[in-house]
Amino acid sequence: MQTASEYQFDHVMREAGVKVSAVPVSKIPTPDRIITLGETELYVEIKGSQPNEFEKDKTIRRENFGSWGAGEGESVLTPNNRLRWTGWAEHFRKSIAQLSTSATENSPTLIAIESRSIVRDMDSTSLFLFLYGHSARVINSTLRVQTTDSTEMPVISTFSGWENISGILVLKDQQFNVYPNCFARIPIRREWFHYSCFRKIFVPGSAAGDTGWMEWKENVTLPTGVLE
Repeated sequence: MQTASEYQFDHVMREAGVKVSAVPVSKIPTPDRIITLGETELYVEIKGSQPNEFEKDKTIRRENFGSWGAGEGESVLTPNNRLRWTGWAEHFRKSIAQLSTSATENSPTLIAIESRSIVRDMDSTSLFLFLYGHSARVINSTLRVQTTDSTEMPVISTFSGWENISGILVLKDQQFNVYPNCFARIPIRREWFHYSCFRKIFVPGSAAGDTGWMEWKENVTLPTGVLE
């Protein structure tokens, strides 16, 4: 059954002239869609943040939803002593698994997210911290991520298989912002995203020297991600 986020994704893409195909359900983890940008096919996993029991419980207890208040999630132990995540971190963990098979076949992959949560949307600052952590710095075209950040909060670039994700699409106001993955084994290309459904492409870095995002223009180099 199609989710609300999948329906919205399809609508925005097709309105812009992007070819969208559903991926047949399989016994192994598979992504939701294949989109064609120019002559390139990309596999996409679509995730939407819905009000869930985790958020409702936090609301009742008036607690924060995550380290930055945007539902990033937290680590919890299941009854059988397995470590899992809640919130967006669990969405991304599952997405990595669903896209990894496609990535091993040398196809670019994307995670598309839409917030339908009762908490605020994940803004650009929250997204940067969520992906790379508080200590991340861009030095000489290298994005250096500290693994120690991931001990207390979800830092997605430290998740196993993150190199299999080429980038992230964040839907806002009927357009997607694009965030390339600096750790990607199969990186995305700027020229793919000339369709009207894509607003801007951002990479880690800042002209002012602070950590954050800057627009990916022709004279901007995509940093290479390194875990330290």
